[in-house]
Amino acid sequence: MKLDKKFREKYADFIKGLELHSIQLIKCSMEKDEEFKPTGVELTLNEETSYKKTEEGFAAYISFFLLAERNNGEKFAINASYKVHYRTSVSITKKMFEIFAKSTLILHIWPYFRQLVHDLTVRAGLPPLVLPIIKMIK
Repeated sequence: MKLDKKFREKYADFIKGLELHSIQLIKCSMEKDEEFKPTGVELTLNEETSYKKTEEGFAAYISFFLLAERNNGEKFAINASYKVHYRTSVSITKKMFEIFAKSTLILHIWPYFRQLVHDLTVRAGLPPLVLPIIKMIK
């Protein structure tokens, strides 16, 4: 997405005035087929984001859907949703959020989701699944 200079400056002001207020896990589920084995699996990871303006800034919502599936149909799945409340001096717009969600938001929440996946795989009797880090390149 090519951004004009005026927008880049406004987005920079938005980021400068941004403060993280709270992170909440608002939904979490894990499901494992009883005979699931972690060999020969295909991993699929999807995320969805949205936001809602608040008096002090905005609340960002991000949900992750992780599916490990074997070719015989056995599955292991984790779904987790987070609410992240931010304070900001510059009101967020839809265009700002599209950029923010793919960069700053995911960088803020990814460590929490990685830890959750690690813990839940161990609790499910599986070897710990360590998700990769996210690399942002400008």
